Amino acid sequence: MRNQLNNIFIIFIFLFSLVSVFPESNSIGYISSLTLPWYSGGGWDDFLEDSSQELSPTAVENTSLIGFSLGLIAVSPINRSLSLRCEVLLSAQGGGYTFEYPNGDSDANLISEINLGIPFSLKVNVLSVQNNVLYLIGGLQMSALLSQAEYAQQGAVFNKTKLDRDDFSILNFSWIGGIGVDVPHRDHIIFLELSYLRETDSTLIIYENVHQNVLKMSCGIRWVL
Repeated sequence: MRNQLNNIFIIFIFLFSLVSVFPESNSIGYISSLTLPWYSGGGWDDFLEDSSQELSPTAVENTSLIGFSLGLIAVSPINRSLSLRCEVLLSAQGGGYTFEYPNGDSDANLISEINLGIPFSLKVNVLSVQNNVLYLIGGLQMSALLSQAEYAQQGAVFNKTKLDRDDFSILNFSWIGGIGVDVPHRDHIIFLELSYLRETDSTLIIYENVHQNVLKMSCGIRWVL
C-alpha cells in the first residue's frame, strides 16, 4: 500500500507540474453519470459459494446495480491533441447476487458502496468534425470508501444490514478507460462519454481477488476559463 501511495503522489506532482506549465484554455465544469457496477473475480465466486451453503439454492446469479456518480471535472490542454484531466466524484457502487430455489422463489442481495473518487487521466483527441471532437481517455483513479451496507430481499421484505467496515478495503485504486465526444457551444463545452473502471485491489479483504467493475454513461458541461 505504501508503494501505491508513493506512486499516486508522484503522479499527482507530475500532473500538477504540467498544469502549471500549460495554463491556457483550461476548462472546468461538472459531470454526472449513470453507473452499472458489479463484482467479479475468483474471490467473488468463493464468496457466493460460501454464502449459498446454508440455503442450498438451485442457482446463483451474479447481478449488477444501477447507481450514479456526480462530481467536478477540470481539463488542461497540453497541446492540440493531448490534455490532462482531473475529477472529484461522489459515486454509488457495489454489486449483488440472486439465489433461486426449486419452488420458484428467489432472494436478491445487494451490496451498496458510497465512494469518493479522484480520477487522473489523459485525454487524447482522435477526430474533429466541425469543431466536434471524438476523444479517448485513460488513467488511474484513487477512491476512498465512505459507507457500505447490504440490502437483502426475501419475498416482498427488504432488510438493510450495515456490513463490517473491516471486511472492505478502505482505499482502492482503479484503471479507467473510455471514449467520448466534445460539442462546443459558445463559451462552454457539452460532452458525452462511455467509460469502464476496474479496481486493481480486492474490494473484500476477507476474500482475495474480488474486483469492482463499473460501466459509466456520463454527460456534463465545462466552461473555458
